[in-house]
Amino acid sequence: MPFEPLQTDETVSEPAQKKKDFESQLMAGCTTIGVVSLLTYGLTIWPFSVFPEYTTKGLTLILIAGCGPAMILGAVAGRTLRLAGASGFFGGAMAGAVFMHLRLQQTLLGKFTRDLPKPDYADWLAWAVPPTWFVAAGIIALVFYRREPNNP
Repeated sequence: MPFEPLQTDETVSEPAQKKKDFESQLMAGCTTIGVVSLLTYGLTIWPFSVFPEYTTKGLTLILIAGCGPAMILGAVAGRTLRLAGASGFFGGAMAGAVFMHLRLQQTLLGKFTRDLPKPDYADWLAWAVPPTWFVAAGIIALVFYRREPNNP
């Protein structure tokens, strides 16, 4: 019968170890990068739909409610998922910084029209927040990234 084990005269004392193949490791890493990146991006941008970004208090709440949990995710992902987790976090933070930049530049346009609310903070703050988030995310990814055992 085709489903019966092979009847050989060789005795095996323990079951054979299953080796990880390269393709499955590659797919697991790419999936990890994609999922962590999307989670980081989602955590970074969701407060923009809840809090007003044209007030100082609203911008502060956006950074606390969005970037705070994203930083925790980055630390956990870098520590547990190693390079794939740190790379995914940094990629999601990069996309989130681009979103922040575009949204805050749109908010600055409120100074020139009557229909949009005017921001109550200085222009330099809208320019400084996205790169600051980007650099902070890079530092977190670098600090919390757990090195591979065979790499120094």
